[in-house]
Amino acid sequence: LVAQVVLGYFAANHVTSLVWPPSGIAVAALLLGGIRYWPGVFLGAVAGNLLSAAGTPLPVALGIGFGNTMEVLVAFWLLNRHYRISTEFTHPRDYACLGLAGMVSAVPSAVCGVSVLFAVGYIPGEEVGRNLLNWWRGDLLGIVLVAPLLMVWRHPPPVKLSAVLLARIGLCFGLAWLFGQVIFFGWFSESFNGI
Repeated sequence: LVAQVVLGYFAANHVTSLVWPPSGIAVAALLLGGIRYWPGVFLGAVAGNLLSAAGTPLPVALGIGFGNTMEVLVAFWLLNRHYRISTEFTHPRDYACLGLAGMVSAVPSAVCGVSVLFAVGYIPGEEVGRNLLNWWRGDLLGIVLVAPLLMVWRHPPPVKLSAVLLARIGLCFGLAWLFGQVIFFGWFSESFNGI
């Protein structure tokens, strides 16, 4: 359902979007429920592509589903075995490790998805690089924005939020938004031209 909404309304070419929430949902599902949920990620990715408005053929949907599944398995391995983050996100290190794992794990999904679409002629050769970057960026933002929301907000917040907690929440979202603008939209790029 989320894939349908994103591909139908937020992806100009029905291929890539600025943020891909299903990546974050899948990473959160595996971190909270365990590795046993990976077949659901694969079936959901294939179904999402088959039911999309773009009319994706089964072999393409399988290739994209494979890439999406590899992305989530790599993220799970990095976050559960290598970085060992807390799903409560109690320390800034947890969020930083999620960002690093997201940067690495978004690569297999982008490479598989764009390669399959290029192989069937849906993406012309001159558009491969741009689509690869856009696909990677959308998956990365989906992981770093959606996964923490699902993992942190699965427990209701305290009835009375302290000023310190509100400041931390604002700082976390503010920095994520600011870094997204700097990295992906070139904010302050003129300030860094001489560096």
